[in-house]
Amino acid sequence: MGLAVTAMILFAQFALSRKPSLLALACGTTFSALVFIPYLLTFSGVAPSRLFGGDPNASTYLWALWHSALPASYVGYVLIAAVEGTQRVRTARAASCIVLTFMAAAALTYAVYVWHGKLPPLTA
Repeated sequence: MGLAVTAMILFAQFALSRKPSLLALACGTTFSALVFIPYLLTFSGVAPSRLFGGDPNASTYLWALWHSALPASYVGYVLIAAVEGTQRVRTARAASCIVLTFMAAAALTYAVYVWHGKLPPLTA
């Protein structure tokens, strides 16, 4: 819930300023929120894990994805803010970035589900 609320606040700030750095931060937070949902549903010991195939390796990789994306989006925010100047993002470009964020989260989650048995275990 915290990631979803944070993403909403960041998108509101982006809508007002149209700054590329805020779009990067909002998309990174959204990505993390989207990957957190299947992580929670596959985490061993949680009731829905039986329904969604609670595999420790899959949940570990999903955890690594959303815990890596959030700090990376903060780094992106800082790097872009340093050079953005008065540049503003148009609606079409913002929409495509948001769609690509959803697609990346879905594709990487799907890849983890498909290849979790072939990926090296991160936990014992």
